[in-house]
Amino acid sequence: MVEARLHVNLVRESATAFSWALRVFWQFFRVRPLTTLGLLISLLGERITTLLAFFLPLKVIILAGSDGIPRYFRFFIQDEHRMEWIIGLSIAAVVFFILSFVFAAISRRFSAAGSMEVLQGANEIAVTTAQREDAQSYYSDFSQIVSGMLLALLAFVVLYFIDHRVFFAIAGLVFLEYGATFMFLRLGDVLNPRGILKIILRNLGGYLGFFSNVNFLAGFLVILIPYVFFEYDGNILFAILAILLMRQGMGAVSRSITLTTDLWHKRLAVDPMVFRDVTAKRREKNVSRDLRVLFEKTRREDVLEREIPKISGGDARITSEFRDVGFPQFYTFSVSIQLQDSNDIQHLQDQVFSARQSNLLERETFLFQHINRRDVHAPLVLGLYEDGPFKCQLVEAGFGKPVSRKEWGATLHAIVQRLWAFALPIGLINAFKSGNVTLSGRLSEDHIKRVKVSLDTSKQTEVFNAFLQHFETICDLVSTVPLYLHNNDMAKPACVFDFGDEGFRIMYWQRWTIDHIGTFLPPKLDGDALEEMLSAVREKRRLSEDTLTVAHVRLVSRFKELEGLIMREQFNGALRLMAEILKNPLVANHAP
Repeated sequence: MVEARLHVNLVRESATAFSWALRVFWQFFRVRPLTTLGLLISLLGERITTLLAFFLPLKVIILAGSDGIPRYFRFFIQDEHRMEWIIGLSIAAVVFFILSFVFAAISRRFSAAGSMEVLQGANEIAVTTAQREDAQSYYSDFSQIVSGMLLALLAFVVLYFIDHRVFFAIAGLVFLEYGATFMFLRLGDVLNPRGILKIILRNLGGYLGFFSNVNFLAGFLVILIPYVFFEYDGNILFAILAILLMRQGMGAVSRSITLTTDLWHKRLAVDPMVFRDVTAKRREKNVSRDLRVLFEKTRREDVLEREIPKISGGDARITSEFRDVGFPQFYTFSVSIQLQDSNDIQHLQDQVFSARQSNLLERETFLFQHINRRDVHAPLVLGLYEDGPFKCQLVEAGFGKPVSRKEWGATLHAIVQRLWAFALPIGLINAFKSGNVTLSGRLSEDHIKRVKVSLDTSKQTEVFNAFLQHFETICDLVSTVPLYLHNNDMAKPACVFDFGDEGFRIMYWQRWTIDHIGTFLPPKLDGDALEEMLSAVREKRRLSEDTLTVAHVRLVSRFKELEGLIMREQFNGALRLMAEILKNPLVANHAP
């Protein structure tokens, strides 16, 4: 077995990321020194005034609720000035609370002004609104990283002088936590993360938040225990301040690390906005990297050699090739199996789903909990396995190739007729409708009224008004057309495989939906061929002739086409289609 593992050196990665963040911030400072300095001061001012706005009310409550002056206030408050101090500290708390909002507003103004200057310095051409918004966000984020680290440094320096026991306790815990994180990343496999490593990679904010809470609790216990067990004669005021400093300091560190990590992942978009000599580049996505490493041909076939015997029941020679499908983050490999004691070759298809698309596999599984695969020409699933973040499904593949171009037209007609003729169980229909709407309910009058912007002639206005008058009737007519199981991939020749005497199989069933018969029609389907198909469908589903006619199917087809035209804002085409729908005999024979 070829093992594919990817490790991370935390020391190197964190040093690289933070040095990059400081380099970007220095570029901001170099281009707009006063604005950047003002932004940094306003961000620090906001956090410090917020801290004081919470700290001072605690002093007021302790002072107001005590008989006389508490001993830890006596070194600067006299008995005769107690009330003046209560009033003064209360006013100061309100002032600091207001100042925190003032500093926040000032920081937003500095961020907007400075980001535009930096963006214009790195780009000769005009920038888009999205770029301006991104630049302002980046400018603010990098400034918050630096201000957060400065605040943390200030908080822990003050904490050291207030209570060095708490300082050293937290410093020791941070060292241990960093070391543990280093080992998790160094020894774990980033491509196939498990346990704590998975939490670090998928939920860094939660991971840091947990340690921040642990450190806060540890510091709180270090402060509390001497008072409880050793009758410690310390300054309560300093103890409260130490608790607030711990919370602010640990929060600032956690926010700075999270922001740095997020921005480091966006560095290929950030650098061209900041540095004139850097051009925009596409960063390889994690899913692409994982696919490239995990499904390299040699390793892929090694994994299949481990999985296939569970299906074939014996040793086999296995070859695998990548197939172009065109679905985002969903990949297909053709697999050929030749057992050692046989010359016959069995063909399978390995369908690989990224974590982002794993819900598609769940959709397919849900569908075939309600219906039989053979009823809708779906291939049998022969095996399921996971490889790193990917979920994989092995299905039968017949001759291992799509239906021939020569046979495709007849095959598509057979597919559509078979799906139309298959009556869906009511349980599946109800489950689908609980979270989805069929064609008859998707278009509303508000959607139709979007076409009014294109009413340039009296004839167009007449058609539009007539359609609006008939709209409710049209929706009712569409809703009476029976439902069927629609596969969004059934019209792609590469997705339908040849199974010889067994006919064909639609290989992909992840993007199924339920809608009215007629939402999809094979190309070049004339009226006689359509009537022949509908006759077979009515017989199979035991429907009366007036329930499903050519007019019904044509109405649904045009209504579906109208939906698409309106969504694409092709309003002139929509008006022409409205006129055609009004001529449908089912609509024409119904008074609005």
